[in-house]
Amino acid sequence: FGSSQGSSRIALPTVLRASVLQFSTSPSPCKMMRAVALVALCLPALAQGLKVRMEIGDCPLCVAEDHCHLACADQRSVAPGSEFCLTACMGAHPGDVFDPEWFTRAEQSIASRKALDQNIAKLGRELAEDTQ
Repeated sequence: FGSSQGSSRIALPTVLRASVLQFSTSPSPCKMMRAVALVALCLPALAQGLKVRMEIGDCPLCVAEDHCHLACADQRSVAPGSEFCLTACMGAHPGDVFDPEWFTRAEQSIASRKALDQNIAKLGRELAEDTQ
């Protein structure tokens, strides 16, 4: 009960979880009534939590990144999950415009990071040579 492992499960409050577990090990009539009463008291809170989740919907950052991936695929004729699209869309926000300029800036940023990585690797090799 209440595991966060499965997305279709509902996390039960600790008090409710303890009562359900206690009921499942020794079902006396008194314990059964207590468990039913506790469930009845907690049900509105659980329903409210589910209602809030349903109203919130998708994660806005995730949706923005998804839109970026689709625009990337359309504009660059590559798979939305390609290395370029994954890198170019990292950090996309709601309201961003995923036009050709977005991907040109991303291309420049990727090239800059690659050059920086190569320079750091070169410095590392030089340091290794100097220490020998």
